[in-house]
Amino acid sequence: MEKNEQCNNVGFIQAIVKFTRSFSFEETKSVLTIKTSKTMRFFWEPEPSFWIVLTVNVPFDLKEKDKKEFFEYFPDDVHESVYEAVLKKAYMHFRIFSNTFESNMIGDEMEEKLQNLRTKLDTFYTRFLLTINLQNADIIDAVSVMTAERFESH
Repeated sequence: MEKNEQCNNVGFIQAIVKFTRSFSFEETKSVLTIKTSKTMRFFWEPEPSFWIVLTVNVPFDLKEKDKKEFFEYFPDDVHESVYEAVLKKAYMHFRIFSNTFESNMIGDEMEEKLQNLRTKLDTFYTRFLLTINLQNADIIDAVSVMTAERFESH
């Protein structure tokens, strides 16, 4: 992803987080999902002030009607519980191998701390994301996450 696109995404994410916090009176560890016709974004704060965002493109087909082409999107093909589990699993894998995000902010100045964290995240997730096969996503993880959240709320 280009640096300019990353900056735009960070600004959008910051706005979403700030907006949703204005409606939340208590801290929550659940995943926030925002859906559009073309994408679904999953937001999760695994550590205070550290957010992970997963953006999923909604599957589509190119169709033709009255000699005009258009895209037909299939949002029901994006199973939220599976992607929520993938998001949480991605963080847990990082934590197993690299400890917390906070612990990776090493340095004297904030810019140095952020750069060290970015480097560690980039190195880890560049390799980790290649290992995720969403065609065979572990449905058991999705079920166990959903069950644990339900169990905690009772």
